[in-house]
Amino acid sequence: MRNLTVKIIISSIPLIIIINYILNRYYIDGARVCDVGWFTYLMTNSMTLEILNPLEEVLPASYLSTHISLFYYPLSLIYQPISAYITPPLYFAIVMGLFYSIISLSIFLAGEEFIKDRDRLWLLALSALAILAPFNGVGLGLIGFPHIEIAIPALILLFFTLYFRGYRYSSYFAFISLLLIREDAGFHLFSILSLVLILYFFITKSIRELPKDLIIILILSLVASISMIFIQKSFFAGDNALERIYLGTPHFAHLSYDFIYERLKSFIYNREYIYIPMLLMIPLSIWSRNPFLPLPLISTLPWFILSIIAINPMPHSFTNYYAFPFIIPSTWAIISFVIMRKALSRLRVPLYKIATTALLTTGLSIFLFNGAKHYDSRPWNSFNFKYLLKLSTINNLISKIEKHKQFFGNIMFDETMSSFHIKNLKRLEYCYLNTFGYWQEDIVNTLIFKKNSIKIFNILANKPKIRNIYIVKDTDIIIASEYNLSNSQFSSTVELEEISYDTLRKKVME
Repeated sequence: MRNLTVKIIISSIPLIIIINYILNRYYIDGARVCDVGWFTYLMTNSMTLEILNPLEEVLPASYLSTHISLFYYPLSLIYQPISAYITPPLYFAIVMGLFYSIISLSIFLAGEEFIKDRDRLWLLALSALAILAPFNGVGLGLIGFPHIEIAIPALILLFFTLYFRGYRYSSYFAFISLLLIREDAGFHLFSILSLVLILYFFITKSIRELPKDLIIILILSLVASISMIFIQKSFFAGDNALERIYLGTPHFAHLSYDFIYERLKSFIYNREYIYIPMLLMIPLSIWSRNPFLPLPLISTLPWFILSIIAINPMPHSFTNYYAFPFIIPSTWAIISFVIMRKALSRLRVPLYKIATTALLTTGLSIFLFNGAKHYDSRPWNSFNFKYLLKLSTINNLISKIEKHKQFFGNIMFDETMSSFHIKNLKRLEYCYLNTFGYWQEDIVNTLIFKKNSIKIFNILANKPKIRNIYIVKDTDIIIASEYNLSNSQFSSTVELEEISYDTLRKKVME
């Protein structure tokens, strides 16, 4: 295959970066149960027909009542034979990294259409763009809260690239994979594919010229999403995410002129990396004579409106995973030229116009990212290998805690430590976002938490019986217990450094 080695290298770079980032979240910064630990569990434990959530007392019993995400089945099946060699956090990191790799591969495959083998300089420029593409402004904004939704734009981009590069059967596989991600994935494909076909029709002026299989895929994408939502509401009712996050109860009762005005103002002042490259697509479309370029500007409009009017404050801020559809316009430029080349076979666009368009859309999206008001405003600080210093120590600690729970009495884990234990976690041992109930505080015997969990530390301040305090060596994990663990079987397998409460207080306040 042409440039196979280059493709492997380009796909591997974002994969490694994302694996490092997520493992740093787990082992250095602390991953949350909601939603990183939750998704990690689902990717490795969805082995029953009805996908069951962990922590049934906190979460809905069935994940299908929240989302119809059928891809957890194959992911869990793949994980079982390798579970002895790959930890759940590492598996989650690999899967998430692969979605970012798909974006890079799509961009390279699309750009490869226009570059001859002897054009080494253009090939190098395309490689750089493909590597940077997953880390567009939108991608950087959601990377701090890794979510499965990144798979939706990644597979949509891959579908278009494969189909219009002539790899039709491979594109069908990308389409089927897309529908497995979430019940609304078909809607997202429908919104942009319908525009592509409409524009294709106006250019060719013939329905017969429209690709028949694309029409079938368009219909199937709409039917699939509607069917999944119908099945969910009929058989897995309970968690109405659309109503809870977007519409409110009663629907739209929260809307007012001031409400909309403030949200639009916030978007304009804080999300330049989203809308400026998108608006720039209009003049660039005219300059490059590419009518397919600005289509994402229209296709993402329904999601934009839904997010602006959402009752929950997170969607309208377009932080974390709520901005995922805008990854498509941020990386669409080169793919749109591949589609245009198919529809307008006689039209030849100079390579410098294609390169300039891609640079000004994807590149500007990266340049304008300001990091404000995101879960992680500077994610590039975690594109490193810091976790390697703590990996074996923490993994050993996790296994020993599970093995020697009898030494701890009633345990409470903070959010970070809970994400490691979620498979065997009891309701008593965890409380949502570190907000513990009085009934938990009354009976707790041992607290296991990271140094930066201030809420846990505050509980400790009010529990005079819990004064046996230890730091796990080479970590920032604290174990505070009513019991003396120094001479226990647990301490013989884990290196503990005993400290006083006053010393701990100083460490926490540093």
